[in-house]
Amino acid sequence: MSAIMLLLVSLSLCLWATDVAARGEAVDLRDALERGPVSLNDMFREVEELMEDTQHILEEAVDQECMVDEDCGHLKYCLYEIENSKCLPCIPTDMPCTKDEECCSDQMCVWGQCTVNATKGTEGSICQGQSDCRPDLCCAFQRELLFPVCNPKPEKGESCLNHPNLLMDMLAWDQEGPRDHCPCADDLHCQPHGRGSVCGE
Repeated sequence: MSAIMLLLVSLSLCLWATDVAARGEAVDLRDALERGPVSLNDMFREVEELMEDTQHILEEAVDQECMVDEDCGHLKYCLYEIENSKCLPCIPTDMPCTKDEECCSDQMCVWGQCTVNATKGTEGSICQGQSDCRPDLCCAFQRELLFPVCNPKPEKGESCLNHPNLLMDMLAWDQEGPRDHCPCADDLHCQPHGRGSVCGE
């Protein structure tokens, strides 16, 4: 056996022994040698498996530490938690989401689902303030989603939420942040109707 072959066999046995020891198994190199020579294919396969295991361990270690999505690289996002933040794979189309950055590729989170061909500011897109939505929409919280999205303003005859204090309601709409409900569209006003309220002139 050539010197290079012996070196490769030794390297393979060392890597195998390290891998077995790492798993808490007893290592007996004499038994390994008695099994006979190891082929080059076996040695390369062992090395490749060890490299994959090392890569997986390194990726898991990286997953433990992220502050923002940019820390995670391509097709991943940062699930930020105070005690345990980690990088997770991006979310595919039509699956639940809570922010645009969670969705794969150029998708956006619309009505709580990753959606293709979506546009910022359109109905159902995530918003942080009124300027994030088109003028005919408003940024308001959705009870089902637990975060604000661009909502259509109620039209004439449609149900609306009539604030008991009109002055406070008007002051609230001077603020930029998301609201708990949308005002009526155009110049309509929310008026009492039966047991509820509807938008009217």
